[in-house]
Amino acid sequence: MYTKTGSPVTLQAPVDAGDYEVRYQSDREKGVFARLKFSVEDIQASLQAPDEVAAGQAFQVDWQGPNGERDYVTVVPAGAAPGTYKEYQYTRYGPSLKFTAPQQAGDYEVRYQSDRVKNRVFASRPLRVK
Repeated sequence: MYTKTGSPVTLQAPVDAGDYEVRYQSDREKGVFARLKFSVEDIQASLQAPDEVAAGQAFQVDWQGPNGERDYVTVVPAGAAPGTYKEYQYTRYGPSLKFTAPQQAGDYEVRYQSDRVKNRVFASRPLRVK
């Protein structure tokens, strides 16, 4: 981010856990004028939902997680590739979300995912539709 935007600046932390460094530097004068080290912890997310629901039945999913700008909860077929989504709701709509079970019986997953990081599932739990 350029300093011409003013001070202070707001930066978004990386999604991956690890040690990082914020640097104040110039591309004209080659050098780092200040640095600040920081650590990012693993993202903690969890889901609470019924183990089994009837096809087409309404059910509730309670979630806990970082509630990032583009985080969402979705219901997908079991084993679907990470990043797959069907019916979904953004977490910004609250910690309890209402869903309708798929019409076809089978094994599914309720997932907490993010559009910010493609193919990243932060939490998942099985859901049987009968």
